[in-house]
Amino acid sequence: SIVEGNRYFMTTNGYVQANTMGRLHDAREASLSPLDRGFLYGDAIYEVWRTYDKVLFAMEAHWERLIRSAAGIGMTMPLTSESVMPEIRRTVDAWRAHTGMDSEVYVRLQVSRGAGEIGLNPTYSEAPNWVILVKALHDLSPAALDKGYSVGISRSVRRNPRWALSPELKTGNYLNNIMGFADGLEQRRDEVLMLNGEGLLTEGTTRNIWLVLEDRVAGPRQEDGILGGVTRSILLRHAREFSTLPFTEEPLHEDMLSKAREAFFSSTTQDVQPVSCVDSIAFKTGPETITRAIKSRFREWIAEYTR
Repeated sequence: SIVEGNRYFMTTNGYVQANTMGRLHDAREASLSPLDRGFLYGDAIYEVWRTYDKVLFAMEAHWERLIRSAAGIGMTMPLTSESVMPEIRRTVDAWRAHTGMDSEVYVRLQVSRGAGEIGLNPTYSEAPNWVILVKALHDLSPAALDKGYSVGISRSVRRNPRWALSPELKTGNYLNNIMGFADGLEQRRDEVLMLNGEGLLTEGTTRNIWLVLEDRVAGPRQEDGILGGVTRSILLRHAREFSTLPFTEEPLHEDMLSKAREAFFSSTTQDVQPVSCVDSIAFKTGPETITRAIKSRFREWIAEYTR
């Protein structure tokens, strides 16, 4: 379901809400103005949360990143974390009542600069619009955990440079990632890794990458052109609780792939996700891996959080 303006939207896939106390209706029904700058230009920011044991995870960390994204594009936030939480709860409750589902949920808040006269001038917007999307979220199956992601390196699309449109900002302009993912589809891969202008590994299209090396678990540096993932930050901050190996941030060159025993992604929606290969380089996956141990300990950490 969706709320937008003073209206709710209902769909079997989820709920979206914009503005408070709206009405529910089908999300496929036209709702946003075609003059909305998020629709016209991707002039928007967003965040995604998930629940564990029906508890919204890391609300504060995601909200702080949303505020940074707003500041990065000069957008005035129309909400506070205190004002949006009742609307998230209300939307989730409505979704559960409508679908009859009791699963964990994905929650997306998107804020656009708003509608107004057509033109690139950001002052044409009249007022920010925002929507909340809720849908069911399912964890990776045991088979998927054992198999891992098949990954390619995009050779036709490079990650946005920080001085153009910084990957540190979680904006509604995702064409760079979409073109990278399309490259992966042509390679018949589940995901791709994108390189920066210097040829360093940065991240997947929606995930942070980690390499399990002999003496450490290494991920790219923020300055190499990545989105600072919330799960990534937790792994770095609480590394000793997840592995005997230290977690580091460093430049990741392609030749380091051949030196890695394992590789995995981290993300909000699926926490730790194993990688089976990058191009022709294969990695160990399955129950007896460092990746699986990290995932297990992360879930134990999550259980304590939800308690």
